[in-house]
Amino acid sequence: MSKKLSITAGDSSTNYASVPGDERHGNSQQQNSALTSQSSGPCDVKLLLIALAAVTALVVSILAVTKSHAGNNNAQQSIVWMDASLYAKKSVMMIAAHPDDVAGANGAFVAALTAAGANVSVLILTNGNAGCSDNISMAMCAAVRRGEEIACDGILGVPAGQVSVLSFFDNHLWDDTYPTFEVMAAIVRGLRQVRPDVVFTFYPDPMWRLKPSLGYDDMGFHPDHQRTGFLVSSAVSGFASSDSRIYNRSYGEPWQPSEMWYWQFGKPTHCYRLTPEELALKIRAFEEHRSQYTDPLEVADWIKEFSILVGSNCGGIGIGIPAEGFERYL
Repeated sequence: MSKKLSITAGDSSTNYASVPGDERHGNSQQQNSALTSQSSGPCDVKLLLIALAAVTALVVSILAVTKSHAGNNNAQQSIVWMDASLYAKKSVMMIAAHPDDVAGANGAFVAALTAAGANVSVLILTNGNAGCSDNISMAMCAAVRRGEEIACDGILGVPAGQVSVLSFFDNHLWDDTYPTFEVMAAIVRGLRQVRPDVVFTFYPDPMWRLKPSLGYDDMGFHPDHQRTGFLVSSAVSGFASSDSRIYNRSYGEPWQPSEMWYWQFGKPTHCYRLTPEELALKIRAFEEHRSQYTDPLEVADWIKEFSILVGSNCGGIGIGIPAEGFERYL
């Protein structure tokens, strides 16, 4: 798979110009001698102006912090919580780049969907053949990872017959190994065959926010992930639903999903809060990918850390609460 993402806020500073001293001459100085004798002089005027500027800067800073906190509170209040029961009896399709992506991104929500009665299917674009140790051939690795994906999805409630792992090579969706048309055609065919009401996939742009905080750069940025998000977005936006000369009816009858969602880890607009039981189930499902993580404790630790980080990005649910994040595209 891939794992991993954080949010930086820009800062601003205010520069205050120096204020020249006030020089008084001639009759004006003589006429106001009584006042000037009681005044503090030009140097003290400078100090007074500097002090006023400092106070002003402090007030501006306080107002900025107050506004920022208010903005954060509004952002927390704007989070919408996902309800799996809303998708009961609907067809939901998960499209990812590698075996183990779906479980890592939203395994708990998949389990909630199947428990609620949704008809969930999984489409994996690559066979994951680059994800095993060197002493296993790439062909054997692909076969192993396909079996792991089917077992994992089975724990989440997805029947084996509704899991498709394609034969594109791992780590080569983004380069020129395969023409865009070829990968797009596979996605269009999958969408037209399954005819899902709802599609979930990767966010199409690089997401760096988890990389500095957890070091798991795969989930935060993996070119196969972003390429998958881009191609699925393009397919759902038009190619799958239009009877074009390129993607004609030989790929199936045109189909337009009614909803599409991105897995959004850094700045989610919608979140699904995990119960302890759901977190344990997600870990148990992910442990089926033994070719990737031989130590079950490593799997548990990573899933917990990642889920808690996403939960903190959801806002408003408290420290240490695991969640899965989403953003609606269509």
